[in-house]
Amino acid sequence: MTLFVSGFESFRDLLESDPYFASIMGDLGLKTNNDFLLVDGFLFRGNQLCIPDCSLCLQIITELHGKGYVGSDRTLQLVKDNYFWPTIRREVERYVEHCRAVLTKDCFPVREYNKLDARKIGPLEVLQKINLNAYRLKLPNHIHTADVFNVKHLMPYLA
Repeated sequence: MTLFVSGFESFRDLLESDPYFASIMGDLGLKTNNDFLLVDGFLFRGNQLCIPDCSLCLQIITELHGKGYVGSDRTLQLVKDNYFWPTIRREVERYVEHCRAVLTKDCFPVREYNKLDARKIGPLEVLQKINLNAYRLKLPNHIHTADVFNVKHLMPYLA
């Protein structure tokens, strides 16, 4: 069985030039590393795809964190289920720490925001994850309402 993913032709080159994975790639040629496996130019650690230092790391974190505003522990677990790179924990924590959300209009009373006003407010800083579906946000001073919102009233802010 062979695998071809369009756009990933240079993936092996990225692995070989990566400071962490370069030595592992060399060890594979000498058959001295049993923790990693090279398949069609893709490096695996167990069932985790190894990702070299590139923008793909941030893309993976963004996509998996965006599935319901999960916190850093859950995001880290989602990423580690399928991927590996040496700075994975630090990058996930940094991303979640700077996470922003946008409030949708439907969470405000009619008298505060009518149909002529903006449909979204934000980006807003996520201060705390209360539970799986509630977050505390840092609201602007002009909004006079509780600062805890259900995830159905939030959407990810993509800078």
